[in-house]
Parts: sequence; C-alpha cells; structure tokens
Amino acid sequence: MSKDNLNLISIPQEYPVLISLSLIFSYTSKSLVDILKNPQLPFVDKKTSDTVWDREFTQIYIPLFQFLYKENIKVSVLITGHFLDVAAKKYPEFIEIIQKMLQKDLIYIIPDAYWGSSHLSMYYFDWWKDEIAGTIERIKTHLKFSPNSVYLPIIYRQLPLEKLLTGLGIKNFVTIVNERKSGTMNMTLKSFRRFRGGRVTWIREVEHQDIGVHWYAYSHYFDLMEVKNHKDIDLMAKSTALEIALSATKAQISQSKANKSTTLRIQEERNWSRYSNLEKSIFRLWEYSTYMLGKEHAEVDTVDDDPLMRNLFYSMNRDFFYYLNYNNYNKKQTLQFTSPYEAFIHIQNTNIQLEILLKERENLL
Repeated sequence: MSKDNLNLISIPQEYPVLISLSLIFSYTSKSLVDILKNPQLPFVDKKTSDTVWDREFTQIYIPLFQFLYKENIKVSVLITGHFLDVAAKKYPEFIEIIQKMLQKDLIYIIPDAYWGSSHLSMYYFDWWKDEIAGTIERIKTHLKFSPNSVYLPIIYRQLPLEKLLTGLGIKNFVTIVNERKSGTMNMTLKSFRRFRGGRVTWIREVEHQDIGVHWYAYSHYFDLMEVKNHKDIDLMAKSTALEIALSATKAQISQSKANKSTTLRIQEERNWSRYSNLEKSIFRLWEYSTYMLGKEHAEVDTVDDDPLMRNLFYSMNRDFFYYLNYNNYNKKQTLQFTSPYEAFIHIQNTNIQLEILLKERENLL
C-alpha cells in the first residue's frame, strides 16, 4: 500500500502493533550535596550507556526485527532520531533489516522527537517541532523513507499543528489511549481547530486539509522497557517477540475495513488525567527546565555539545516514566533507581544543577 494514502485508511488496521524504539541514557548517581560542591558533575555515564545500548541492539532489537521480517509480521514503530543515529553508526545490520521491511511493506515509521522528548509538544511546541524535524531528517537519510505522521502523547485542539502540515508535510497524528480497541478518525483541519472552545475563523490557510487521527490501544503498544530491564533479557526478548507476533496476527485476522464512524473525543485543552501525581510532578520540572532554557534554544545537532542542553534532553525521554511506576520495581527487573521517588529526586536535582550552571553562564557574560 502506498504510504501517501495512509491518511485515507487506518494506520492501526494496516499495522496493528506499535513498537517503541528509543534509547535511554545510564544516569550518574549524584546527591544534592554533590551537585552543590561541583555543578560540573557529568549527568550521564556515556561509557555505560554505550555498553547497555550494545546489549539492547544485539539481544533485543536485531533478533526481534529479524523474526518479524522472517514471519512477515506487519508493525509500526515509534522511533527517535537519536536511536537512528546510533543504529546507523554502530549497527548497520539493524538499518538493513528495517529497509527490507519497508520494501515488503511490513513496517510503518512514525517519528518521535529526536531525544524522545515527546511531551515538549504540550508546553513548548516550536521546540518540539524542531526535534521532530531532526528525526524526520534522519529517517529520510538512514531509511530512505518520507514519513507523513507524527506521535503525540496527548491529542488536543492546539493551533500550532498546522505548522506540521505546511512545513513538514505531516497528515497523520498518532497517539496511545486507554481504550479497548485501536482506531482512526479522519477530519479536516478546519474541524479540528479550536480556540477557547470556539471555531477558529481568522486562519484560512490549509483549513480544508484532510488529517488523520489514529490511536493504538495500550494492549497493542510495546515500549520494550520491561525487556531491556529484565534480568534474563534473552528469554524476555523471545517471549515479547512471540507476544508481538500473536497480537499483530490476531488483529489482522479479526479486523475488517476501518469503520468510518469510529471516533475519539479530542480534548479542548491538554488533559493530565491519565498521569499519576508523580508523573505530573515530573512534567512540571521538565516544563520549568524548558522555561529556564527558552533563551538558550538550540538545534538538535548542537545539543550534545552544550552541558545545559544535555542536562535537559538526556533526561526528558518518554521512557523515563517507566521508572515512576511502582509495579516495575520487582525482583525480575534491574533498574537504575531503587524507587519511583529516587527517580523523581534525580530529575529534581538535575533542575537544581541546571539552575546553577545557567547562573554561572550568565555571570560570565
């Protein structure tokens, strides 16, 4: 099926399982006292991160997608630009598998923010758009594929979305919801836009542009974090591969043509109800960080050279929420933190370190 026509059908119907491909850093253990003594302490352990990522590619990503390709299992992937850069540089075998799957129409690529900072879309849209553009550039370069969809953690009626349509050619918005089934809803941008409860009448550009809103049920979403943190990675990887194949196959057997009457209620404002109090607190810390660094806005390619940007983007990954779930702290998992509260304190300390570094920079000007 032509990817150009995917805004006319249901992405979750054609590719019934969504797999997350993102790399999370190994963080250094530092207390508030350590930070106050030396604000220049490194935020992440890059050597350990490289070792962890090597294990993930060789024991999870490459075997999983080899299996999916061999068994002709259709999936979509939510992928970050950072993941693609690491894969292209060190694991060309993985890139080759994805390219083969694209040729056989077994995979659909959905770009996420470059560093996995999806939630920027809820409080710093322009910065998030730059992150998305960075990932799209990597997808075109490494996979020779031009995506026309993006991932949004929460879909609500926000005016800036037309920047994606006119600037990046995006026609589809994909999210994950707590619903029993996945689905699709098509509409015009004019019908989607709202401002304080009323229809927008002063913007005429691309108002008749068709857009697709697609959602995956949580039962059809695999973030692979449980696999990556499991003590027996090989066994868990095999189990998850079979689970993905079974889920995708059952969905393909049971689903008929997309029901055009399928609807999803789109909120007028961003809705935090699906998040725990601890997760909401992390959002506030991240939002405060982006507020502090608003003047320091930098392109994707320069983030890695700036300690201020690294402190923010190395932590602001959607997969970090895995560490905030009590249920993930069990004997089968090997996590970076001992509890959700320690994970929260880690981000809190990072914000304090960011404030100190920012003040030191301002004093030098």
